[in-house]
Amino acid sequence: MSRHTRARMSAKKKIAAVVAVILTIALLVGGVFAYTDFSQDFINRFRGGNDNDILLHDDFEPGVNKDVYVENTG
Repeated sequence: MSRHTRARMSAKKKIAAVVAVILTIALLVGGVFAYTDFSQDFINRFRGGNDNDILLHDDFEPGVNKDVYVENTG
């Protein structure tokens, strides 16, 4: 093998290593965003005025469905 070919292979390996590091970081960041998106808990607070004939429903089945609706009981 000549020196020129060796240097060229070395440059290819460096580029491959940099690309691998960038892809690994991108996967880690994406995983963190996905984890925080699926693990968030929210509490729905409703502050009514003088009209107490409103009922807020928050039906939640973990991992399946979340239905939020308002019922007028007046």
